[in-house]
Amino acid sequence: MLPGLALALTLALGAVLLASVDVVASSPYSSAAETNLRALDLDLMSAAAAGYTESDLAPVLDGEQLLLRQPPPAWPLARFAYYRNREQGAAQLRDSLQVLLVQRFDLLRRAVTMRLGEVRLSLTQDERYGVDSIELRPIREQVDALATSINRAHSPADYRRAYADLGPPTDQLEQLRTQHAAEVAAVQSEADALKARVKGDFQQLRDVAAKALFDGRNDAAYAAFMRYGTLGRPYDLLESNLAKVQGGDLDQVALATALEERYRDEVHQALLGHLPQKAILVSLTAQELWAYEGGRLVIDTLVTTGRPALPTDVGLMRVNRKESPVHFISPFPHGSPYDYGSINARYALWFHPSGEAIHDSWWRSWYGPGSNVGSYGSHGCIGLPYGPIDVLFSWTPVGTPVVVIPGDGSPPADQVAQQSYNDPYFGYGSPSPDS
Repeated sequence: MLPGLALALTLALGAVLLASVDVVASSPYSSAAETNLRALDLDLMSAAAAGYTESDLAPVLDGEQLLLRQPPPAWPLARFAYYRNREQGAAQLRDSLQVLLVQRFDLLRRAVTMRLGEVRLSLTQDERYGVDSIELRPIREQVDALATSINRAHSPADYRRAYADLGPPTDQLEQLRTQHAAEVAAVQSEADALKARVKGDFQQLRDVAAKALFDGRNDAAYAAFMRYGTLGRPYDLLESNLAKVQGGDLDQVALATALEERYRDEVHQALLGHLPQKAILVSLTAQELWAYEGGRLVIDTLVTTGRPALPTDVGLMRVNRKESPVHFISPFPHGSPYDYGSINARYALWFHPSGEAIHDSWWRSWYGPGSNVGSYGSHGCIGLPYGPIDVLFSWTPVGTPVVVIPGDGSPPADQVAQQSYNDPYFGYGSPSPDS
């Protein structure tokens, strides 16, 4: 063949091949492949926006990357099959994605439902094992609210959020369970001792628990009068635990009684932690006065308060003046059954605007419960024996709070309802038995 003819044939064949490449590049196969790949990308972005993670979508993402990493073949005529496979592969990945989304959504839904069931089962078991219902109540309310939101969930993001939100209640239940186990272990020896002491007498156990409740309520009342609330968890447990004392199992009743005493002690310690540096507390029922400094008891004495017709005021007051010696002059007219003429005393700590004071009362021979009944009581003042008043007078600075409560063991709110005076300059607000 002539050299010129061979060159012409070569150039003609090259032109045909170039034309084939152009046809393949612009063929419906390449266009359909790119369309399917773009649609797959949009599907993946929608899934991610709905809350599916890369881990959820990994099988499809890996398949797409495999498609994209395959370069077109060098031989133009082989590209028809390449683009057809690319188009079909993208279409299959889109179908696989829809199946995968349904599977992942169902897994998320079942995981959340299972976790919700586990939390609810833990609530039931913890209450059965003795964790106090009052501590479980806020967790139960939180779980009920989450259950409502789960019923309204419609996306993976909703279910993932719900699964995460169930974490804190789960942790709180574990903490309560551990705490309760520690409390039971701490009082078990006391419960055993109580059981041995009463020799099967349920009423004795219940009397011990009632005394603990009585004391704890009074301490919580002091806190309420001083605007500290009722001391939170220890007091709440003191109240709610009492119901367990009414059971019929001796071991459980002894344990509940020991816990009641423990909660009583915790209420008392919480009160001491809230007291100012110095404070004077008085119970009308006990006819007793306690003085605390830095949470430490420094004076404990029986007293005599106002008689029923002239009762000592109930509420939060403070020492506003100190006087020594002191000369009392009766404000009642001569001939009145309340007239006492004039009396001298060593000390007076005035704590009420109407003239009530803590003072010595040398004319008295006895103090304590009953000493304020009938005509034996004071005219509203608080009388002390010589020894305690000597110490109290020198110990007490002006401004020291004086808190007088009924001390009858009733709930703090009922005792606060009997308040007759509330020092407007102590802290802020009003007595708060329910805070």
